[in-house]
Amino acid sequence: MLVYLSKKIAIPNQLKLNCISWNRDQGWIACGGESGLLKVLKLETPTGPDAKLQGIAASSNLSMNQTLEGHTGGVMCVTWNPLFRKLTTSDESGLIIVWMLHRGMWYEEMINNRNKSVVRDMKWTADGRKIAIVYEDGAVIVGSVDGNRLWGKELNLPLRFVEWSPDGRLILFVTLEGEVWVYDADGLKVRSLSLVGQDHSYSSLGGEIQVTGIHWYCSPQLSASASSYRQGAGAAGDSSLPFTLCLAFDNGKIQLSRGDDDSSAEVLDTELASVSYCKWSTRGNILAIVGTTAVQGAAKGTLGQSIKGGAESKKEAVAAGATNVVKFYDAYGKFMRYMRIPGENITAVSWEGADLRLSLAVDSFIYFANIRHYYSWTYFLNTVVYSYPVKQDKRETAVVFWDLVSLEAHTKIVTNLKFLVAKGDLCAVVLSERGVGLRGKAGKGDGRNEEETADAKKASGDTFSIQLRNAIGAVVDVKTLPFAPKYVAMSSFHAAAANDRTVYTWQFQSQVNKTGLGNSTTANMLSGAAASSDSASSAGSSGNRGQAKLRMFDITNTSFSTAQSPETFQINTEALADPICCLSISDKYLMVGRKSGTLTRFNLPHLTPENTYTLRDREPQRMDFNCTSTKLSLIDSNGVFTILDLEARVVEGGSGTGSSSDEKGSGGDRDSANASTAAANKMLLGPLYGRRLNVERKDVWDMKWSEDDPDMIVVMEKTKMVVFHGETAEDPVVSSGYLARFQDLEIRVVAMDDLMMHPDKTSRDCVVDFESKSLREVRDKISAEGLQAGYAYADKNPHQRLWKLLATAALEDLDLTIAEKAFVRCGDYYGVQLVKQLSVMPDKMKARAEASVYLNKFDEAESIYREIDRKDLAIQLRKRLGDYMRVVQLLQTGGGNDNLVREAWDKIGDYYADRFKWKKAAQYYQQSRNLEQLAECHYRLENFAELAKLRLDLPDDSPLLVSLAKRFESVGMVDEAVDCYLRSSRPKKDAVDCCVLLNKWEKALELAERYDYPQVELLLIKTAVGLINAERKLDAVELFRVANKPTEAAILIGDIAGTVAERNVDPLLAKKLHVLAALEIERHRRQAVAKAAAATTDGGGTGMDIAQTTAATLETLMFTALDGGGPGGASLGGTLAATLGATLGMGTADTAAGGVNAKRVSKAFTNAWRGAAAYHYYMLALRQFYSGSMDAAMKTSIKLCEFDDILNARHIYSLLCLTSLRNKFYGICSKAFVKLETLPSLSEAERDAVQTLAVSIFTVHAPSDPATLPEPYLKCLELGRAYRACVISGRAIQDSPAHSCKTCRHPLLENEVDKLLQQAHHQPVQLGLGLLADSGRKEINCPLCHFRQAFSAIPASSQPSHNPRGGFK
Repeated sequence: MLVYLSKKIAIPNQLKLNCISWNRDQGWIACGGESGLLKVLKLETPTGPDAKLQGIAASSNLSMNQTLEGHTGGVMCVTWNPLFRKLTTSDESGLIIVWMLHRGMWYEEMINNRNKSVVRDMKWTADGRKIAIVYEDGAVIVGSVDGNRLWGKELNLPLRFVEWSPDGRLILFVTLEGEVWVYDADGLKVRSLSLVGQDHSYSSLGGEIQVTGIHWYCSPQLSASASSYRQGAGAAGDSSLPFTLCLAFDNGKIQLSRGDDDSSAEVLDTELASVSYCKWSTRGNILAIVGTTAVQGAAKGTLGQSIKGGAESKKEAVAAGATNVVKFYDAYGKFMRYMRIPGENITAVSWEGADLRLSLAVDSFIYFANIRHYYSWTYFLNTVVYSYPVKQDKRETAVVFWDLVSLEAHTKIVTNLKFLVAKGDLCAVVLSERGVGLRGKAGKGDGRNEEETADAKKASGDTFSIQLRNAIGAVVDVKTLPFAPKYVAMSSFHAAAANDRTVYTWQFQSQVNKTGLGNSTTANMLSGAAASSDSASSAGSSGNRGQAKLRMFDITNTSFSTAQSPETFQINTEALADPICCLSISDKYLMVGRKSGTLTRFNLPHLTPENTYTLRDREPQRMDFNCTSTKLSLIDSNGVFTILDLEARVVEGGSGTGSSSDEKGSGGDRDSANASTAAANKMLLGPLYGRRLNVERKDVWDMKWSEDDPDMIVVMEKTKMVVFHGETAEDPVVSSGYLARFQDLEIRVVAMDDLMMHPDKTSRDCVVDFESKSLREVRDKISAEGLQAGYAYADKNPHQRLWKLLATAALEDLDLTIAEKAFVRCGDYYGVQLVKQLSVMPDKMKARAEASVYLNKFDEAESIYREIDRKDLAIQLRKRLGDYMRVVQLLQTGGGNDNLVREAWDKIGDYYADRFKWKKAAQYYQQSRNLEQLAECHYRLENFAELAKLRLDLPDDSPLLVSLAKRFESVGMVDEAVDCYLRSSRPKKDAVDCCVLLNKWEKALELAERYDYPQVELLLIKTAVGLINAERKLDAVELFRVANKPTEAAILIGDIAGTVAERNVDPLLAKKLHVLAALEIERHRRQAVAKAAAATTDGGGTGMDIAQTTAATLETLMFTALDGGGPGGASLGGTLAATLGATLGMGTADTAAGGVNAKRVSKAFTNAWRGAAAYHYYMLALRQFYSGSMDAAMKTSIKLCEFDDILNARHIYSLLCLTSLRNKFYGICSKAFVKLETLPSLSEAERDAVQTLAVSIFTVHAPSDPATLPEPYLKCLELGRAYRACVISGRAIQDSPAHSCKTCRHPLLENEVDKLLQQAHHQPVQLGLGLLADSGRKEINCPLCHFRQAFSAIPASSQPSHNPRGGFK
């Protein structure tokens, strides 16, 4: 950064100032002083076309200068509340006034006078809702913004300062004895703050070290509730975060910490005799420290003690030779710059809201200092690259690549950005990865930040990398740095990085035309030696060219051939007394500057040292080569700019022509003791040495060489931009912009101050091009005196841009003679050819139009074409320019045809499509009838409805149909995709494959049957078998269902249910599987009936025929299916079912022989619901048993005896034994025991246990029943004969009226249904019952199949009729 005084305002009557405060949001400046002086000032905001570019360099007068009356004593404290626009002031008598703004003037709002003690300090919280006021006698008052007192307390401490924490939860009180106490927001003491900066080594005269200043930074963008960045509890222990709390001491030291409980607080010695004030900038990245330097020859402690006495003692110290100084540190405690301030006493400092200016209260004056920040930005290829933090509580940084031609900005988010540099076609981004960030902020690559030693880097574990990015921010290449870089530079072919002693270079691109050191014998010898060394190094690395492009060397070892590859180089971490302080690189040379002022030049790419130049008493801070690498511009640590001529020869035996008396080349005159060393250096390094040009400017903060003139350079000096041509300076131009490019006598500057105000909103107004003096003069010559005068001026001051300007002016006047000469002088071959073409044109108007085209005056050329009635040429012009919107306008006025109009619409659509603006592109493609691109736009917009309509407009066999089919296929629109495939010229198999891909097997099989593709069924078989073998049987079931293969799905589900039963898992799951299998069989039955009825109808059959056919189909359906004659050709004997049976262990041999598996499947098809009924009655018996209904449980258990081929027989008879025993039906129990004992699956031990248990029971109870059960129960128990049982209660149905479920065809006793219907009124939700309000009907779910059944009050003997809802009336 650079800081310099820019403005001075005198206070009337020479009244001394005591305080000053700058409102960060509205820009008001309040200052208070002696005799009740209180003023509110405001600097006017510059307006006009150049205001944005001039920025703080523009002249600014006072737009407000109001004297506020109300204080009688000296005003000691002023503070702003920017959020509520209030000003609070206090004087030495204790009077406090709160001022408010009304109609542009400040008026008193509230007054308070304690009349006991003087107010020492007062501060508002960050949210502006509370104010803390401290008095010298220890009284503290905390009030609200509306004037109410929140609390007050007497601390019995001599108070001096008060400070709020950023979140408003803590208050720091500083006493006159140098103590700091921490209280909470309610006035309760928390602890005392440890002050490590109170070093008593300088207090030789006795007395305590006093705290002279305190400031706790809070970001204005963060509210109190969100102030986690640099403020939260976690920040106190994170050493990678910047400091926020600063305490200044009168011994010249400051203490920096990240909060009140930071154990890693640091103490910095400012090397000042005393510090009187400290203030963070608005953004918190700069800390201003105000103090006084020590008197020459006086002890530091002595002056420090004298200053404690007050202003009079300080005046004496200043009179004795001390100087008022403001020192600036960054947020990590690194010293940045200092500024001397004239006057006797600096009482206060305040920052502007944008951190671009600093106000200082000095005696009876207000000084303003301008701040020029070193932003993290660069420029290349008409692209401005800059960075800004995404969020202040994170390390993420947004890097914006802003194209000034297209005005498009590409934002890339990176982590821990360190440097941004650019040159040629690429930009280098240096990042810190996988660790905590380094100290400092990103800079422009001039080496003015990032101080971290190798040990610190090793401890942090960071990895640093260089990313090469193009103009849109895309990463081109990446290299990892072996150390933490402090300085980074870049040329068109090389990137270089350095720390205190190690230099790293990366040749990322080979030079097309390599240049050597010169034509001298020594230079050639050095080049040859370096090349030999390079070849040897390459050979030693096994020919790895990637290693040959990466070189490292130590600055202390500058002998020949010291550069090595990173794999072999050993980094030395020992500290240097003369470290590297800056770096510069060009296409030819690398220049390394050291703190002592020594500059060493190395050639590229071999990195052999050539020359050493010495700057006496100067520390270079920034260097830059000119376009030919013959001159070097320098800015030292004090902001002094100078130029070195690197090719100037020093006359042997003397200082040489043009050599500076205070600066010489390494081979110049030396003392006699160094004569032999100088001679040796001369022989080793060659005859070329440097001299300093007679150019020197102070307070320079930016510089840029011309890209096409080695003698021209532009510098930014304070608020002026100065162009140097050799040693001659042109007239300065007022500007505060940052230099981006100097080419063709034009200087491009970027107003970074304005751009960084709103970095996410770019504005072309922030970039302005200036013309140099010669360019302005030749333009004035041409306009005032004519082309001949301009030609004479350009001839005396030749430059390609001047000749180009002259040629342009001559073309405008159609002076072809001068135009041809100017084109020849500037080397424009195409311009010469244009002049020749224009000279033979008979039509001068057409020639003028062609000249206007060459001069990019297209509107003027079009106007001329239309004037001479050559609209066709105007249309051709606009087509060449790509301005098809204008082409459409010209065509609509006549002069074209429909094909040209459609072409123009098509090109406009291409324009928007290239920029991914699909909606706009679709509009123009619709007008041009470009259906292919229109389909692409609809697809990109996901407007599939329009895409489906578009296919209907296409003729059959259109090539676009295939493209549409693929798009429909990609989004799962199978019907549209199949339609496109069938209408296209592609084979019909593509439609089948589409259905298979989208799992639409039913449609695939239909298409395969229609177009004779039997391979589809084989593919279905293969897919199903693969799923079954992978234990994904449910997926295979879903596959069969999608393929409309209910028979196979039922077989597979039955197999799954059987497996579930064998594993004794949840019976409910087994029931669900059996229900699903039964539903599939029912679906198969319905399809067969529908096909049979359709066949009968097609054959002319009557209704009686249809009924008979349906009955026959129902009777023989499953037998036909099992024999291979089922509907659709799907059967167990067919290809698909046979393969499925073989996969499930139902081989064709078993099927033909009537094996067990085939019988099981046959039974399943004969009575599809039998398996579901078995598990239903099993669970019903268990529920009845556990509910205590033993009689119902016993009868339901008897029903289970007919399902011993599905359920586990042992479980059936065990349950029957248990229920009958509990029901005291010992006869039934005895029969159940007999059945249980005779089961062949029991082992001998288990059979003995059963017999023993039976004996123990029946020795006590006779095997007789209390009543005789109906015959169906006994026949079922003894013979396994089935009977009809109610699915609600499990009771046998004999003569009782019952309903039958339409879906599963199982009976429901009418009285049981009535019971459920009665309960529906009381517990409809719990029972799953509901009342149909429209017809009075009531519904229940069938307990077996769970399908909805509707009932109404009808006679029990009535026969049920079909209900469309699936139930019976």
